[in-house]
Amino acid sequence: MRAMLRRLALLLALLAALALAVALLRAPAVRHVVRAGMDRASARLGQPMAAGRIEPAGIGGVRLTDLRIGEATRPLLTVREVDAWAPPRELLEGRRLPRRVTLRDFEIRIDGDGTPQGLVDALLRLRPTEDSEEASPAATAGSGERPRVDLVGGRVIDTGGFVELSGLQGRIEPDGRLSVSFDVVKPSPAPCTLAGDPDGVELRCSAPISVGLRTGVFVDVPNVVARRRPEALVEVRGAHLRGEGLPALAQPLVDGLGFDARIGLTPDASGARPLTAALTFAAGGRIEATGTVGRTQATLRTEVTALDLAPISTALTGETSARVGLVVDYAARRAELSGRVELANLLVDHRAIADDKIGPYSMGVEGRIVVEQLAEALAPVPPAIPSAAPTAPDTVAAAPAATGPRLRLSLSEGIVRLGEVAVRVDATVEGDTNLRRARVAVDAGRLDGARLVSAFPPGLLPHLQPVRATGEARLAFDFVLDMDAPEKTDLNIKADFSDLEVTRLNPAIDFERLRKTFETHFEMPDGEILVNVTGPESPRWTPFDQVAPLLPIAIVTQEDGGFWNHKGISLLHLRGSLVTNVEKGRFARGGSTLTMQLARNVFLNRHKTLSRKLEEVVVAWLLEQSFTKQELIELYLNVVEFGPKLFGIGDASAYYFAKSPADLTPTEVAFIVRLLPNPRRFHEQFEKGEVKDFYAASMMRLLGLLTERGYLPRAELDAADPKALFKRPP
Repeated sequence: MRAMLRRLALLLALLAALALAVALLRAPAVRHVVRAGMDRASARLGQPMAAGRIEPAGIGGVRLTDLRIGEATRPLLTVREVDAWAPPRELLEGRRLPRRVTLRDFEIRIDGDGTPQGLVDALLRLRPTEDSEEASPAATAGSGERPRVDLVGGRVIDTGGFVELSGLQGRIEPDGRLSVSFDVVKPSPAPCTLAGDPDGVELRCSAPISVGLRTGVFVDVPNVVARRRPEALVEVRGAHLRGEGLPALAQPLVDGLGFDARIGLTPDASGARPLTAALTFAAGGRIEATGTVGRTQATLRTEVTALDLAPISTALTGETSARVGLVVDYAARRAELSGRVELANLLVDHRAIADDKIGPYSMGVEGRIVVEQLAEALAPVPPAIPSAAPTAPDTVAAAPAATGPRLRLSLSEGIVRLGEVAVRVDATVEGDTNLRRARVAVDAGRLDGARLVSAFPPGLLPHLQPVRATGEARLAFDFVLDMDAPEKTDLNIKADFSDLEVTRLNPAIDFERLRKTFETHFEMPDGEILVNVTGPESPRWTPFDQVAPLLPIAIVTQEDGGFWNHKGISLLHLRGSLVTNVEKGRFARGGSTLTMQLARNVFLNRHKTLSRKLEEVVVAWLLEQSFTKQELIELYLNVVEFGPKLFGIGDASAYYFAKSPADLTPTEVAFIVRLLPNPRRFHEQFEKGEVKDFYAASMMRLLGLLTERGYLPRAELDAADPKALFKRPP
């Protein structure tokens, strides 16, 4: 037994010595074989290849540490550890490729320029040539199939900073099929998978990857497909557009748009690649375009026929046909859209425009729109293209440094056709997240009266229909808005309606009725309609000569300083209101004249819509032709609201002061006139028997202004005491 154990120990010692001898002899051979293989691979790739250490790893295995492919200063691939294995029999038979390769802690470097196009170009440069995609027969003789590659802990770095991936895990099968998972760090965080075969791969992400387009527009991409055969291309599927830092008017047009694109990878002679893109609207509807995309610019062309508008916007129905082209210049950060759009059977249903639907009608728009990203400091707004309207001097100065990207949108050579009327429009708009500047020049030229009234869409002027007109009119205006310098906001209007005559109007708008007895209808906040019977022949009427002389002067001073000179619309009034509203950043002052207020109170309603404002302008113009200024003031005093369910100066004087309008004191006049902006709110002071400090100060400012203009003696101003107005004796 002891002898047997001694012989076994001797045998084990001999085997160990043999294994040590084989290992000592095998290591140099392994290094030689691996280095020879690296030299061949380096020659095929055209890139140097080196490894820090090459060591055998078990039977049939080899381990490389600190492998590098590419220049030492700019390697394409670095791997901390590579394990390769093949059966010993295949090694003896001369197999050059291992069965399995495992890459641990590796990094792939892509030399892009920080843009999506630069990334695509960099990947194309890494793509093997057709000659090297399949090894030659001599090189593959006796090599068998390709190895399985396992990936453990990898990263992808774009030196341009556009993309970064981490945590690569997965496998590449011998037949070329792959399945890899990783985390996207840039452009936006998202866990993703990459799967496919030699003909193509598909990228899927559980959260969309957000790609910025340098114009305040981002594309959220959940799915990308890249193919080599039968056609080399990249497809983006199911993406959505999103705006950040866009002007307020542009942002809703971008947000929610679906986006699909297909880019061919075979460039033409100029380096541009074919592009097919499609926009899908949130509620439905799709527009497709074709063009090219290159390193410096992209072009798209689209032609749409009878596109249904209903799925695109809840406020619009109808059809649109268009033929437009788009050119995007990356370096200049500029996009140009030009062409023509036709709208047919259009119905507009929006409560900011009208109480009911407008239409159906048809219209056309054509011109050239340029969108460009500005430098940090805004440049002055360029002058509008000359028109018949007198243009304001170009006084828009450079604004303070912007806090974010600013865009400029310019419309030139714009023509808007509505019916048989064509209007020229040139505009420039600048802004960041909010509108900062705007300039609009509109020239309607000479307008035939019959064509003008027929051009208004059905439902836009419902209270005036049926309306007919003869003669001619001329209209042009130039509007400048500057949010950074409100005092530079300006409006110039050139209008001539002297040759225009309205020959027919809705019978409900009966001016002769205003000289007798008529009804006014007021809609209260709770929906109640108050009917008030008044008129020169009614007992509640107060003639002009039976009011305190200071009262109409005070009303004109507060409500419409240009009343005695304008013809229903005051350019000075509109300009002042615009400046005030811009300065305060809200609707703080209306632009209605006394005549426009009268038109609203007698014939229209108080709904804040574009439709009612247009009707107000027309009725005010007609009132000015039918009544003297004194008659208009008299009408105004007898119909305007002075408190809850309290209309007309006669009722107001009796209610507040138990006297007739002729006996009102200057302080009482000031109290009544200051009610007009918001009579239901300010009326509470009377109920409580106390004039608030802010209201008393407002009354004194009005009386002071009347004194400065010579309408009120200084002694009466000094005697005024608004706070004592409703004090009663104990």
